[in-house]
Amino acid sequence: MMDGATSILIVASPGRDRQSLAALLKTLRCSELFLSDGIAPGQNNLPTPELVLVDLAALGKTGEESLAHAARQWPAARRLALVDDFRLVERSQSMGAHYALARNAPAGELLRVVQRMCMSVV
Repeated sequence: MMDGATSILIVASPGRDRQSLAALLKTLRCSELFLSDGIAPGQNNLPTPELVLVDLAALGKTGEESLAHAARQWPAARRLALVDDFRLVERSQSMGAHYALARNAPAGELLRVVQRMCMSVV
């Protein structure tokens, strides 16, 4: 963590959507960003995040495994799941998400949720 910033790990498929998420979250003063396309047991090349954002909608099974692994590997980290089906909200919470948000939510709503989650780990 640098200069009091909250470290955020974005777990999403490489491409425009992940880059858009990163660009949006870079506007927050609370964020130091890291990108990954999945989290696997024994993967030690990632920093310890304070907030993990997993795009379940884009990653499917890999996203579910990444979310569950993040909950085990970094139990103190806050976890946010992006979903494309509201039936996945409860499922994402059972995998360790603290909060689930629609993947197509307005940018302002995503920023507000991330800001609140950043404030809860400070």
